[in-house]
Amino acid sequence: MNNYLIEFRFQGKAKNKIRQLIYQIDKKFSLGITGYKRSIPHITLCGSISTDNESKLIKDFIRICSETPMPYFEINGYGFFDANNVVFVDIIPSDKLDNFRWNLSKNLQPYCQLSPYDYNENFNFHATLAKDLADQKFVQIKKFVLSLKKSKFMHIVIRVTLLKNGKILKEYDFLLRKSLNQKQALDSKIYKRTMKFLKNYFNGTYDPDKKIKGISFIDRIIQTLKKFCSRLKKIRL
Repeated sequence: MNNYLIEFRFQGKAKNKIRQLIYQIDKKFSLGITGYKRSIPHITLCGSISTDNESKLIKDFIRICSETPMPYFEINGYGFFDANNVVFVDIIPSDKLDNFRWNLSKNLQPYCQLSPYDYNENFNFHATLAKDLADQKFVQIKKFVLSLKKSKFMHIVIRVTLLKNGKILKEYDFLLRKSLNQKQALDSKIYKRTMKFLKNYFNGTYDPDKKIKGISFIDRIIQTLKKFCSRLKKIRL
């Protein structure tokens, strides 16, 4: 059975800063983490997920995303799970993000097997820096992290990703208000349009209903057909 996961992936300066901290901890305490440059700092929102109904999973993922106003969260320094020796970036979710995660869980429960954490409405939002640590290493890293300057800033949830066996299956863009396939999710031109909308969001000119041209050939065909049907209707009238 395939394995699925729903997560938020950090982008831009926040991604680079968290990735660099992971590397700093790895190097200082000789953890032997490999591939940190390719790692994607993230917040797990649901999963891992097991199901034999992928089509419904995709449909529910897109529907719930489309019904959710753009969420956000606050990075609030660092935290620790003492029970299993995990060090993480502490995340304070907005009500929109908190409700979004719980809506995902409730809708997927009837036909998916989820992580035990997903069945609980109360959830510790976090981005892992180091895990599976020996007790001595955990104490050392905890002391080191507590000595760092506390980061605290707001972060917009630009996109949420549905992964299948570690690869992008679908990604929902809250600024474009569209679901993207893997090719579109990795398309730099589409990402630039997302960033343009983010800039508009912060300067107060963002219009979520504005049409986005050029996302795909299919989109252009649909837009052309809509215009043709509209003109044909006027002619008939």
